[in-house]
Amino acid sequence: MASDGSSHLQNAVTKSQTAALGFRVKAGWAAVVLLTDTAHSPQLSDVSRIELCDPRLPETRQPYHAAMGKLETNSTKLDQRERAVRSISQQALNFGSGALR
Repeated sequence: MASDGSSHLQNAVTKSQTAALGFRVKAGWAAVVLLTDTAHSPQLSDVSRIELCDPRLPETRQPYHAAMGKLETNSTKLDQRERAVRSISQQALNFGSGALR
């Protein structure tokens, strides 16, 4: 072993963990799992549920259903609905990403 402290660094590297997050997205929420790996032995470290919608805005739970109609032909209504879906989808992304912090 070297006397310059490199063995300490080597031990730190071999003790490091690899981690992976897995997501299963549902309507308005997602299941999240955290897997960690030490010495090739995967471990389930955490299971959580995160909300992807703001409970104060029910339309964020299923924006497609809240805004889309059946075979709409009025371009003004289509534009309004498309904007609504985009806006609500962005709100859901913002809300959900806050849960990961």
